[in-house]
Amino acid sequence: MMNKSKTELSAFLRKVKHLRGFGDMDSYKYVRKLEDLGHADKYELRQIIDGFSTPETYDMAKSALIIQIEKRIEDDNR
Repeated sequence: MMNKSKTELSAFLRKVKHLRGFGDMDSYKYVRKLEDLGHADKYELRQIIDGFSTPETYDMAKSALIIQIEKRIEDDNR
């Protein structure tokens, strides 16, 4: 059975995967939510936020955010 944290992170991951692209303001909201949950490295989150600021780096930043969430879900499985 999934614990509450894993369930919450899995739902959060689905939302992040549905981000539409550059200019989607939810991108920043989701990075902040992950930060508020205390589930990510501050430096890496800053890099993700910076990546969301240009169309050329948006997709890389979205992938990095997805990886952060997946790492946390994996850590919760241990």
